Order: sequence, then structure tokens, then C-alpha cells
Amino acid sequence: MEAPLSLYVYAPFDLVESTHAIRPAAVYVGPHHAVGFAGVITYRVEAPERRRQWLSKLLGLAKYIGVGRATSMGFGWVELQSHNG
Repeated sequence: MEAPLSLYVYAPFDLVESTHAIRPAAVYVGPHHAVGFAGVITYRVEAPERRRQWLSKLLGLAKYIGVGRATSMGFGWVELQSHNG
């Protein structure tokens, strides 16, 4: 089942960062290092119910495939929590 085109168009507007508590983090792997961040970012979903369901499915994938670079090395770890209300 393919996501509707409107999901790709509106997703940047449907996910709104509401709070964050992050800090820069550098990880050294041999002679190389990667810089990213560690912490928590909270997003608010402001979308009609149908798009909210699609976004929920897509965000659920992040738990399994990670986000960003070097996910096979353990980077890009994601934990999702739903706060309804």
C-alpha cells in the first residue's frame, strides 16, 4: 500500500518540534570520528487523522532502521513514545 502524495508534501509541516534537550556528542572509531547529538527531542503531530496514522507507521520504522548515517554501527538509535492528550 503506497502512502498518499499529501504525506510527502505535508509531513514537514505536520511534525512540529515542541521541546528538546540535546548535547553534541563525538564518537571515535579508530582514527575517524563522527559528530552528532545525544538527548531527547519531542515532536507534536498536527495532522488530520489519516495522515497521523501514516506518520505513525513511518516513525515506527525508525525504531528498526535508525536515522542518519552509520546505523549499522549503532548510530541513529531512536526510541518512540506516544503522549496522547
